[in-house]
Amino acid sequence: MKFEPFELERIQSLNENWVDVNLSESGIDPMSLKELMSESELEELLSLPLGYGHTIGEPKLRERIASLYEGHTASNILVTSGSSEAIFLTATLLLSGEDELLMMTPNYLSMSGIAKSLGSKVSFIPLEEESDWSWNLDKLRNAVSQNTKLISLCNP
Repeated sequence: MKFEPFELERIQSLNENWVDVNLSESGIDPMSLKELMSESELEELLSLPLGYGHTIGEPKLRERIASLYEGHTASNILVTSGSSEAIFLTATLLLSGEDELLMMTPNYLSMSGIAKSLGSKVSFIPLEEESDWSWNLDKLRNAVSQNTKLISLCNP
């Protein structure tokens, strides 16, 4: 499998640490653990033994995430190392060959690149000003085919 390069992300990663004003930044300035955690949580963190973690996520974290959603348990939760890993896992598990990805745009570029690398067809459905930047559901319904295996939404 050959992955197509993500040109925009490559340019951003090469230049993000030396610009004074980063117009492509979509996140927030990082915070310290001291700003995010209580004293007792910091103390617990300092007592944590270092070693290999759980590949599907720390059990306590998965339980806390599951508690936010009615009817779900930790066994329904997979914690990833950011959106790139989640996108890769989703695409490689659900798409292959003749499958089709319907993709809201704007969206993460890696999703379409991975789908194409897997041999899948990618169709883009843009948000439209006429629909108050919402998805046109008629276009979505018309775009769905027997080969549609994944619909990718992106919500800031």
